[in-house]
Amino acid sequence: MRIEEIKKFISEEHKFQVSKMDHSINKDQRTLMRTVKLSEEVGELSEKVLHLLGQQRDEKVEKKDLKNIEEEIADVIICAIYLAKNINVDFDLALERKIKVLESRRKR
Repeated sequence: MRIEEIKKFISEEHKFQVSKMDHSINKDQRTLMRTVKLSEEVGELSEKVLHLLGQQRDEKVEKKDLKNIEEEIADVIICAIYLAKNINVDFDLALERKIKVLESRRKR
């Protein structure tokens, strides 16, 4: 799936989720909710990586499986794009700028 398809999905899903939310929840509250959700997903990814490396108790993680890590990475990416959409960050522009910064560091 390409970034454009992901962004389209996020846009449609964002509209759907907002329509289901309590109408008293404002944009700032949604932003906080999205940020907390992103933190949760990063935590889940961290647990899976630790488990894969043998540094996490078995009972904390269901499977020692690369597929699970792939799913958690996808969750983190989707949540980050959701958050960007919620606060009107141009995801393409943000990525482009960050890549330029990283490229300039390599050239030093």
